[in-house]
Amino acid sequence: MTTDERIGWWINQIRAGNRDGEIGERLKPAADLQPEFARLVIGDWPVVDILDIQCGPLTSLGNRLPGRKVRIRQLEPEAERLERLLSDCGIGSRGDLVAGSPETVQEIWPAPSFDLVVCRQAKWLADPAASLPALYAILRPGGALSVTVSFETAIGRPAWSLRIGAGGLSLCSDGEERPLGEAFFGDGAVVSWRATSGGDAAAAAWVTLEVRKPASRKDTLRRQLEDFSGTVAPLRTLHGVAIEGEDLDFIADFFARKPDGTAGSILPNDAAFLYAWMKKTRPKCVLEIGVSSGVSSAFFLESAERLGLLEHGFRLDSIDLLEHVYAAPDDKVGWVVEAMAGRLASRFNLLTGVTAFDVDRLIGEGKVHRPDLVFLDAEHAHPFPALDLAALCKVMEPDAWILLHDICLFERALRDSYRLKIRPDWMLRGVEWAFEFWPGEKFRGAGEHANVGAVRAVANVEATPAWRALTALPGERSLTPEAAVLLARLEGTA
Repeated sequence: MTTDERIGWWINQIRAGNRDGEIGERLKPAADLQPEFARLVIGDWPVVDILDIQCGPLTSLGNRLPGRKVRIRQLEPEAERLERLLSDCGIGSRGDLVAGSPETVQEIWPAPSFDLVVCRQAKWLADPAASLPALYAILRPGGALSVTVSFETAIGRPAWSLRIGAGGLSLCSDGEERPLGEAFFGDGAVVSWRATSGGDAAAAAWVTLEVRKPASRKDTLRRQLEDFSGTVAPLRTLHGVAIEGEDLDFIADFFARKPDGTAGSILPNDAAFLYAWMKKTRPKCVLEIGVSSGVSSAFFLESAERLGLLEHGFRLDSIDLLEHVYAAPDDKVGWVVEAMAGRLASRFNLLTGVTAFDVDRLIGEGKVHRPDLVFLDAEHAHPFPALDLAALCKVMEPDAWILLHDICLFERALRDSYRLKIRPDWMLRGVEWAFEFWPGEKFRGAGEHANVGAVRAVANVEATPAWRALTALPGERSLTPEAAVLLARLEGTA
């Protein structure tokens, strides 16, 4: 079928108004991603990028996954003609029509860009020997390529076909047979296939090849950090902080080394925000309130080393109410520091049995330094984040910054309850309310995983109307054992 014949076929199908068959399915704007392709999408990325090869003007893959955004691009040599066809028929595209051919995809998308690439009819590939490696190359680590082709049928120039050999599926070209993975995809690719019609051994059967690109732990972490890209431009514009690819590589490297079993750990996107503020403020002393396993402690120390702050006397003071990790009683608070950044232990000062309410006294006693930057990750139940902030504002300079962890804790709990079918016991809004009601300058990132916010210290914050409104909200104080201990201290009963 020539290109003109193919365009004509689409014109007839769409104008005929075939709403009950395949075209009708393609016209549904809210169709779920077909199960055979949904199962190929791994990871929990908020946005899934899919490329549909030469599917015509309307993708038939579907476009929804629960709790995630599906972004489909359609690669078509005659994209402009197909867009005009849709416009003439009053139909909106279900994907983003892009002009090009499979052989030129790396010119359009130079970097790995897709979680899934689908080619349902490989007979349209003019040169499979060039096309398939190119399509594989634009997969992100962990991504999958799905290609449907028939056995024994010569395709493209030079002609090639697929056969079932003793070693599985093989490529036959110019009388030579090679294993499929070796021929097209190189070492590491995981190649599987399944018959879609005609039976496994039928010469005329159609089969679907599924090729998974390998992904290391660092690859996966680096992908998680892509969600931080929505924060990069505002950081640069509003605060003059540039987070470059090498910065994100540093963060991915750190988390690739992180030990398992780190309860209450910050995530890579959280760390990116912390690193941005370290880069912005270049603090001499950081105060961390709420340590848990100590992943954030180790990250602050290694970030200071990377940014050259150690030569200026950098120090990290970390305090925690408990001596053990709240979710792991056998683990000592801050144990990750020794495991990951033991060489920097002389820059780390850990105190337990104290809270933000004790910071003024600890400074007076010389046990901690007056901080240039604070990371608050303590009790999350309202009103404690608000009370912690008020206490900190009394000991900090008015223009100093406080970083708040878990400003999206409630929304994350809702997401997990939906995705994982569980009922989280940490649906707290205390930190979120403290950030939203903050009467001074503040900044938060963008994206689903933007869970850290920054606020500037405000003198006499307790006298502001916004703060009085915040503290009037109903408390969440009874939801955690740590909150009960703090409440008892405040009320003078312990």
